[in-house]
Amino acid sequence: MVKFIRFTLGVLVAIWLILVVVAPLVEFGKIMLFVFVRKEHKIELNSTIEFIYFLISFLVPWWIVTSNCCACFTQVGLTPKELKTKLFIMVFVWIALSVNYAYFTRNDIEDIPLFCPSDYPYPVPKLRLACIIRAANYIVMWTYTDLLVIFLIAVLAGILPKEEDLIKKNKDFNIKTIIEEYVNDLI
Repeated sequence: MVKFIRFTLGVLVAIWLILVVVAPLVEFGKIMLFVFVRKEHKIELNSTIEFIYFLISFLVPWWIVTSNCCACFTQVGLTPKELKTKLFIMVFVWIALSVNYAYFTRNDIEDIPLFCPSDYPYPVPKLRLACIIRAANYIVMWTYTDLLVIFLIAVLAGILPKEEDLIKKNKDFNIKTIIEEYVNDLI
């Protein structure tokens, strides 16, 4: 059962890593499209929240990735406590950001429904595209947030290899050894 849970968590981590790249790209696409379309139609771009979301969606995940993965083969001293702290910060930031972003952008495209039905009478096709980008952005943002919550729960539940077990094997607690332990458990 532990092998299945670790495998599933590994798949979710892979999805999360894809979202690390996709989240800022989708947000950038939304900003650019809304800037282009809002001149002609009733589209509000809450520039402040959009740019805050873009910066955080770009900077915070890359901080986690670069602080853990770029030095994963040489980093010594990453403790489970440090990992929990980083995950907790990420979860807190992303939940706060997601709630605020959803609140401040809820009416950014007139009264068009969130998931852009094809039978809705869009004044122009560009508005449907803007709606689709908006919906994709919400889906990416909330999936990202949900995955972070799942990771935090998994780490708090002790799904990662125990630091004591790694010390007994004369290994440091870092990303490389965690991945090695996952692979060894799956084989």
